[in-house]
Amino acid sequence: QWARGGTGALVAASALMALEAWAHRQIEGGRSPEQVMKDVLGPSGSSVAFVCVAVDLVLSYWSAMKEVAWAMLAVPELLQYDHMRFTQDQSGLGRFFTPEQEPDHWSVKTTDLLARPSRQRELIDKIGDYAVHGPAELHARLRDELVRARDRIAQAIDRDKSDAVLGLHATAERAIRMCEAEHWLPTTFRLADGREIEGRQYQLPPEEIMLRNSAVEESNAHLAEMNT
Repeated sequence: QWARGGTGALVAASALMALEAWAHRQIEGGRSPEQVMKDVLGPSGSSVAFVCVAVDLVLSYWSAMKEVAWAMLAVPELLQYDHMRFTQDQSGLGRFFTPEQEPDHWSVKTTDLLARPSRQRELIDKIGDYAVHGPAELHARLRDELVRARDRIAQAIDRDKSDAVLGLHATAERAIRMCEAEHWLPTTFRLADGREIEGRQYQLPPEEIMLRNSAVEESNAHLAEMNT
């Protein structure tokens, strides 16, 4: 949320939002997306906050970033944090608040950044692009790295105490399953303008659906008790 401005120091949020705006202009001005992302991330040891901006760039320019972005999808910790980012982007929680409309003459506005594709996309879903469309080499490397990450996480955490749906080990397992093309079924999507397009959608396993439904029921029960 550092790159969204709703929590933490506003000066840090402003700097990260300015960095994102700069990166968009660099890419749209013709610079290599890979080089721009290297500039954004900085040298090894830089602040992890720059990864927030890098994720926005990857999701906003996916077709141009696909060849270099696979390594980001191989990190379950990042996928877990990005799920939090995505849900908060969708709800508006933690968003930079501007009490008045931003002047037209401002060269960059928060509304410009909020309209970027990254605010409507989640990083883990891009695994399906490798699973369905390849290239085969990157797909294999991504899956191998995710398996290694899953095994590393399994040795470091107590799975019995971890969230069975959104926990780190569950996230790694889900990412590995999403690497299989057979779990992405053809479907029809309706766009905001009414057009329909053909695509593929990830199918949750029955056991995860049961866990999610149980979690929803428990949450609704807590809400009902709180309202009472």
